[in-house]
Amino acid sequence: MLVFASLVHATCTHRSSCSHNGECSPVGTCSCTSAWTGEYCEKLRLLPGRRSLGYQGKDVDGSLLSSWGGAPLRADDGTYHMLVSEMANGAGLLPWACNSRVIHATSDDPLTQPFVKRRELFGLFSHEPRCTRAPAGGPFVCLFSHNPDYHLLPHAAACHGNGHGSSLLSCNCNNGGPKPTYMTHTTDLNGNWSLPVLVANVSCDANVSPYIFANGSLLALYRNNIGSNIHLLTAADWRDPGSYKLGTANLPGGLFLPEDPFLWRDAHGVFHSLQHNYPWPAGPHAWSLDGYTWQLAPNHALDAYGPNATFVDAPLISGGCRERPSLIFAADGTTPIALVNGFSPNPSKVGATPSGSCRYSGIDYSFTLIQPIATEQVELEASPSY
Repeated sequence: MLVFASLVHATCTHRSSCSHNGECSPVGTCSCTSAWTGEYCEKLRLLPGRRSLGYQGKDVDGSLLSSWGGAPLRADDGTYHMLVSEMANGAGLLPWACNSRVIHATSDDPLTQPFVKRRELFGLFSHEPRCTRAPAGGPFVCLFSHNPDYHLLPHAAACHGNGHGSSLLSCNCNNGGPKPTYMTHTTDLNGNWSLPVLVANVSCDANVSPYIFANGSLLALYRNNIGSNIHLLTAADWRDPGSYKLGTANLPGGLFLPEDPFLWRDAHGVFHSLQHNYPWPAGPHAWSLDGYTWQLAPNHALDAYGPNATFVDAPLISGGCRERPSLIFAADGTTPIALVNGFSPNPSKVGATPSGSCRYSGIDYSFTLIQPIATEQVELEASPSY
């Protein structure tokens, strides 16, 4: 793994000074691992990738289908799978609360090949899956916003698109109804998933991101727009829906973290999370030694990733929305090799109310972007050539 010394002089006394993404150098600066950069190793070292990477779905007639990020998983045979939030009826992202479903897509190599849709897993309404794997090669476990009774709601009416992945101007979703959190699992990513079971009876999309310990207990981050915004969901046994407990206390120290947490644990046992910092197409990195007490970098930087997506075969795109961050990991399960986001290529409406093109009919086309992260292997290959 490559290590890069921070170019900005900072006083470094411990790995925590480097956001647990690097070590202190002899001269008191952070030496970041290859995936990270910045004064405190708080920024992802993103590289240009191919414009076709990620998931950019099309309908049977070739029209564009919007999607909004996904939950990547690596199977034992090395194939990468992703559960993706895709909008039905060719609509854009604006009516996600009425149009979102969860589909299954695969890629043999997400750094060189796009994800291809294989099937629909969960229909309307299903949204924002976050997945992890139980230890020792156990089941794959996903939590997501889901309403199996959506079709019974009196106002249930999915919107339609314009053929280019954006919603018709006449679209009126009316927020779609309750969005409780359900859990599903499988031992075979190409096989059947279990019937989703309710684990958190919340009304909003809670952005739940789970981690499972060796003893089967679960820790998850979720948002509720109150206090510290991010709170803890725990379970004594991830298999037992009755053991899930929705914590409402603020994070220790009252640290505010923005929405869309993506939780993982590194090779040293340190917890990390990426977030989305609404209203901007960017988001910070945070870390925790125990999963309960969280820290931002000393400079409180909010841009571990930003709006700009760069490519080796196309011009830069500055997104109107870049949200729902997640990471793809190498075979070791802890080395990040790519960043995944829901991404809106129309750059307008940033800072408006609401913010970002993904929230406006007619310009709300979005896709699931994958951008490579620096590693010893890809570092030498990434140079724009368009």
